[in-house]
Amino acid sequence: PEDRDIRRWAAAFAVIASTILAVALWPWGWDVDVVEGSHPCWGPCGVDHGETFTQAAGDVWRVDIGSVGTAILSSGARLTRVKVEEGVTLRLDAGRMVVESTARGRELVIETPAGKVVDLGCAFTIDATESETRVHVERGYVAVEAPLGTVVVGAGSTAVATLGATPGLPLRDDAPAAFRER
Repeated sequence: PEDRDIRRWAAAFAVIASTILAVALWPWGWDVDVVEGSHPCWGPCGVDHGETFTQAAGDVWRVDIGSVGTAILSSGARLTRVKVEEGVTLRLDAGRMVVESTARGRELVIETPAGKVVDLGCAFTIDATESETRVHVERGYVAVEAPLGTVVVGAGSTAVATLGATPGLPLRDDAPAAFRER
């Protein structure tokens, strides 16, 4: 009888331990809240690994990016959660993404058609099209990485990366209009 009790307790312990491990390791989706427009899915919704959401014109969504911060998506954004190992990588194919990062540097990377935006701990806005990425930094720094070069963009500055070209030098918001117009 004692052996049977020990086996029951061992089996119960194994079930509980495996359940706790499964919950801890489960790749939970990030919450998506609708600020304006239509919801990306029916019922509770999150952005899971490999999933892509495409907005309708006029939609504005707030996305909780787990432990690295939050983002507001608009302008017909198309966002994919690429990976979560050693930080978070997203792909923004089109639209606007306003990011408030709480991550340490390099934990959040946003891929765009014209290059990568690497968060160095800050708040920034990305406007992406199929051929151009415009990044404006509100606080802190980002690196804009493209195949032909990298630029670091600081607070109060904007840089533009064009598909197949070296990213442009960052321009300060208070630069003369002749420099800022592009």
